[in-house]
Amino acid sequence: MATVGGGVTQTGSSVVNGATLTVANGGTIVNDTILAGGSAVISVGGVDNGSTISNGGYEMVLGTTSGDQIFGTQVVSAATAVVTSETVLRAARWIFTWPA
Repeated sequence: MATVGGGVTQTGSSVVNGATLTVANGGTIVNDTILAGGSAVISVGGVDNGSTISNGGYEMVLGTTSGDQIFGTQVVSAATAVVTSETVLRAARWIFTWPA
């Protein structure tokens, strides 16, 4: 498990099978790729710009995301997430969740 901390920007990295990337409050990822079997969590206050979620990849968004290409699964928290300009491609899953 890797974490992109506050004030850090990570660009062009890959999240491989079995790995989890957490983007903490104040952290940013740009143009990352979440491969099949990999996962990312964008925490409240974290940012994801222009990443690709591959078929079989998974991303949970509690923070902000924009411009992603979604081939896999993206789960968005309706309570906290800010999502703009996402492209959801055929066979992808884009799921909104509400707090209980």
